[in-house]
Amino acid sequence: METMVKSLCLDTNVVIEIIKGNKEVSSRLPSDPSYFIYLSSVSIFELYLRQYNLNDLDSFIQTVDILPFDEHSAKVASQIHKELSEKGKLPPLRDLFIGATCIAHDTPLMTFNKKDFIHMDGLQIFS
Repeated sequence: METMVKSLCLDTNVVIEIIKGNKEVSSRLPSDPSYFIYLSSVSIFELYLRQYNLNDLDSFIQTVDILPFDEHSAKVASQIHKELSEKGKLPPLRDLFIGATCIAHDTPLMTFNKKDFIHMDGLQIFS
């Protein structure tokens, strides 16, 4: 019997709420210790653009694993870009990279910004 890997990637807006101490958001994270919680490398870039809470951010990043925007993610992103450009539904580039990273690594995304991800085929979204 195959074991199902349980994982979830947190979007930038989710991490900001967690760092701000939003208990409602924190309580929605899986409590199962076998769950893998990830951040995309693109979200790390976005988070370090912030001017405050950087020490809290450093601490939080130490508690999660990182999904890299790698070659496979780049190929997925280029395909999504082509498809959504033709449909006139292209999301902001960083969100495209985050979504593509999650698709490439077969990891669902938790976000409060569903509108920029909803058109990406193959992306599981939780809010």
